[in-house]
Amino acid sequence: MHKIQMLKEMGIDVWIEKGDSLAVEAGGMQITDSLSSLTEKMHECKLCSFYQRRKQAIFGHGLEFEPQVLVVGERPSFEDNDRGELFTRSRGSLLNSMLNSIGINQQSCYFANLIKCYPGDDAKSIARGIHECIPYLYGQIELIQPQFILFLGHDAADPFLKSKDLERKLQSDVYYYRQKIPVIITESLDSLFASPQQKRDAWRDLQLLRGIMDDVSRH
Repeated sequence: MHKIQMLKEMGIDVWIEKGDSLAVEAGGMQITDSLSSLTEKMHECKLCSFYQRRKQAIFGHGLEFEPQVLVVGERPSFEDNDRGELFTRSRGSLLNSMLNSIGINQQSCYFANLIKCYPGDDAKSIARGIHECIPYLYGQIELIQPQFILFLGHDAADPFLKSKDLERKLQSDVYYYRQKIPVIITESLDSLFASPQQKRDAWRDLQLLRGIMDDVSRH
């Protein structure tokens, strides 16, 4: 019951189904204790118009329990939608280089997006898409229990900032998810391609992530 107590302390509603399986309410969505059941629910989702544009919803991939880093982007690209994978082609190569530069292996990470379906150019519907998709990301965080979180872009992190689920301690650039998981917010991959000069800021953020990871490992 340690996991149940931990979730209650984090302010997450918990109940027990028959068979003592764990169920969680995260971001308003009731989920069971497996990523596969949450994935299935997402593939059936038609709560916003984005499902009409998707070839497939893209849930996430990677180490599914206690990954070193949960990497969160905002939305799938056209190429992601076409291939059914996250961070494909040049975006994936850039992300891999960023992680490698601070000694993080992709095999130790989990990758997800805030929005699970390709939104196309429908910018007006992004807010609705975020509203409907964010419970899935809450569920992923609670189920995989990452050690650290890296948000790729402030747009990806903004809903968590508004809900106060991300808060800074003092004047540091380190945030904490529900006062427990250290979080760094860096530049989005698209912004780094559009404005290469922002890579300097991203490198600073990555070094900050590496620093807090090393600090935690020493204690």
